Amino acid sequence: MFPADSVPMVHIDASISDSPNRKCTCIPADAAQPPNPFTSWSYILPWDSSWTDSQIRDEECRRLCWSALNLICNYISQCAAFDIDPPEFYLGDSRNYALLFPGEVLDRMSPSYRAAHSPSPKESVWGLYCRSMLLWTFCNRLLHSTASNETKTELIFDAWPETQALQDSLRIHDCNLDTALIYMCREYIYNTQITITQALRRLVPSSSVESPTFKRKHAEEWLWYQDRVIQAVKSAVNHLGSVQGHQLTRRPFQVTWFSNQLSICLMLWNQDRTLKNALILAKSILQPVEVMNALWPCIILQRQSDDLRQRLIEACGVVGLEPPVPANYTLPSL
Repeated sequence: MFPADSVPMVHIDASISDSPNRKCTCIPADAAQPPNPFTSWSYILPWDSSWTDSQIRDEECRRLCWSALNLICNYISQCAAFDIDPPEFYLGDSRNYALLFPGEVLDRMSPSYRAAHSPSPKESVWGLYCRSMLLWTFCNRLLHSTASNETKTELIFDAWPETQALQDSLRIHDCNLDTALIYMCREYIYNTQITITQALRRLVPSSSVESPTFKRKHAEEWLWYQDRVIQAVKSAVNHLGSVQGHQLTRRPFQVTWFSNQLSICLMLWNQDRTLKNALILAKSILQPVEVMNALWPCIILQRQSDDLRQRLIEACGVVGLEPPVPANYTLPSL
């Protein structure tokens, strides 16, 4: 259980977290298919065939709760990207969680987490993903709370080390066990660090104390990861009528995700106008944004897209970049 009015942190036993030889043990060394960082993988959490009906229901409830948090995080991300005050969801409050992470009950007994240099079950890919979501919602909830500035500042300072702990644990995973899950975990960590930086700029005078911030190197790292994803998505744009295009033609929930990423690019550029790569990436993201709007029409999302395009055109004009061109695509027949 996470206490009220405190950062949702997971304390890993020092004998585990301080070991210099810790390594990912998700996939056995003698596995038929070793880890491949250049291939996308998805991982379905297992079930224990020996479980009773009660144990199955318990795990179903756990997975349902964490899936609900995923929906909440997606919506809060959209609110944050477009500067909208998010509603206070019950499941967005970390103190309401007192349950294991998805699959953790199995991980506790798994040889993968019982070896000498294995990470903790709390550091599984799914565990890190859920922890990153909790931290992300906590920081956003805190910024919109009625707490005093002193309380907000103290908690924000406490949250930064947890983002670093999550990053350290995530770097251990060279398994590429679930490509999308690892990516989204990294995404929530970055978004939390950006949120912390913005909050500290408002709450703490820059000259009063050295505070943790989302620096240029963090922004460049974020842009690099986003570019890898967007290049794959742009390839799918050219194959909308085939299986390769299914990630766009069959997943309308990704419409808002692309818009969020474009908005973050513009925000990063506004904070550091020498970060030209943020605008170059934004131009790349605009293409799938417009394709998704054509595939899944929505007046509100189209207005957001038009506003983002105009802001991007103006930003490109400031730094002398060519403005974005209309997306070139052919919609599949229905």
